[in-house]
Amino acid sequence: MKKELKIKNALSKDFQQIYIEDKPTNLFINEDGRIKTKSIKDDASDGSLVISSDAKFLINSSGILELASDTHTAIALSDGANKPFRMTNGLNTVCGFSAESGAESTFEMFEAGGDSSNDFFSIRVLENGETELKTTDAAAEDAVLTMNIDGDLRLDSAGEIFLDHTNRMKWKKSGTVYAQMDVATTSNLTLFEQGGASTADFLQLECATNGESKIVTYDNSATAAHLTVDADGDITLDAASGNIYCKDNGGNYTPGSDYEIATKKYVDDNAGGGTSRWSFSTGGYKTNNNSSSFYYFAYRPNGENWSNSDSSPTTLNIYDASSCSWIAPAAGTVTNITVQGYVNDTGSTDPFKFYVFKGQSAHDATTTSLTQIGVTGTITPAAALRNFRISTDISSSNSFSDHDGIWVMYKKDSTTANQDLYFSVTISGEYS
Repeated sequence: MKKELKIKNALSKDFQQIYIEDKPTNLFINEDGRIKTKSIKDDASDGSLVISSDAKFLINSSGILELASDTHTAIALSDGANKPFRMTNGLNTVCGFSAESGAESTFEMFEAGGDSSNDFFSIRVLENGETELKTTDAAAEDAVLTMNIDGDLRLDSAGEIFLDHTNRMKWKKSGTVYAQMDVATTSNLTLFEQGGASTADFLQLECATNGESKIVTYDNSATAAHLTVDADGDITLDAASGNIYCKDNGGNYTPGSDYEIATKKYVDDNAGGGTSRWSFSTGGYKTNNNSSSFYYFAYRPNGENWSNSDSSPTTLNIYDASSCSWIAPAAGTVTNITVQGYVNDTGSTDPFKFYVFKGQSAHDATTTSLTQIGVTGTITPAAALRNFRISTDISSSNSFSDHDGIWVMYKKDSTTANQDLYFSVTISGEYS
């Protein structure tokens, strides 16, 4: 059934009422083709236009179709997800809205001008404003979602931000991949060299079962993927198991310079291989010494009064076996004798020296043979109550054996009168 639409007056700038046959409608049109509604009766309470149809209602315009309202424009939909409002392009459905009370509000936009309704982009708004943006490719997984922003992209969440991916998550700069996250047998974060100049060389952080993790660097063409930890503070390695390992390409590691870490194995294998130093100190005093013939020494280790004496200390009697200052735990050499102290009495300016001897007392023996292995330079004080100090390096005939006793003695070179001497001595050297 067809009905004729007509107006009674010529089109002008003023809106003219539209009639269906001879019956007036609530529609008005002007010469610009704009349509508006108005109550047919002057006493109508509103200017509503209600169009009801049990079949298709079609508005066909070869130009712009404009809906203008002084307040707002409302399109009323039937409740239900299967009762959408659609926008078409010819025979194709381009996009549409649907709503279901108590469930969701949905917007769908279909691919390529509506060529198919199987592939689409949708926005769903659920209870509490929970919103989902989704792309669907019915045949594959090519429904890529790209946001091309001429400015910043800001994600401002009052709660948490979740990024949920099936394969890899990648970061690009100007189209070049420079980082990615993926999950295989491990959870991985990978940074590619020089902003993605190549994906062959990279740094990777891997996390496996039980939190077991690795930091991996990889150089595809050489072994120059160095890893430097440059901390503006302390570096702490805290292993709950107590084990911290150093390896060389999976094998045993051996340090090659002063700045490389020494492992327990290296230390155990090379203990004693470097220079191991030793030292001991003693001291005391000797008063009223007017002899240049006798060597004076303590009766016991660290004894203060050096009144024990012998004119030929290369052979000591039975009583002086216990007067050695130190028993060496291992073989070595004496490399330095350092003495300081002060002098007094009328023979203060008499010259003297300190001597070091070595020897071992044999079990059930009655004497002990000594050998000199060091002597200081001559010490000649200028006057009474003056400090003296000398440090003498020893480089020859200075070795001793494992468990040798070491004796330290003092003797005048010449004498003029009594001399009071107070001193401290340090002997040092190296183990063989």
